[in-house]
Formats: sequence, C-alpha cells, structure tokens
Amino acid sequence: MLAETLDPASATTVESARQDSRIGPISLPALASVAMRHKTTLREVALLATQLGMRHEADGWFG
Repeated sequence: MLAETLDPASATTVESARQDSRIGPISLPALASVAMRHKTTLREVALLATQLGMRHEADGWFG
C-alpha cells in the first residue's frame, strides 16, 4: 500500500489508502526497501507511513 501511494502511475492517494484494510504495521527493512525502490529517503517514506496510519519502528525519529 505504501509503495502504491508513492507510485506516480497509481491512482492511490493518502486518503484512499487510509481506508484500505491492508494498512497495518510495517517493519524498518520494509520501509527502507520502499524508499530505495522509489528513490526517496527513509524519512519521506516513514512520514508517509505515519500519515497512512501504519505503525513502524521509525515512528518519532523524524518528528
């Protein structure tokens, strides 16, 4: 879900992703993987995960 939200070709928005039943906790390695795949920072991905309501190990790192 996180990767879909970052994909410019996807119609998934933060608002629609929040309603998805697949939202759940995400591991730090998964956050890093999504960041690398989308050529963005761990910070950006972690903040987006927080916006989507996903719990993760980096929560609070980037205030």
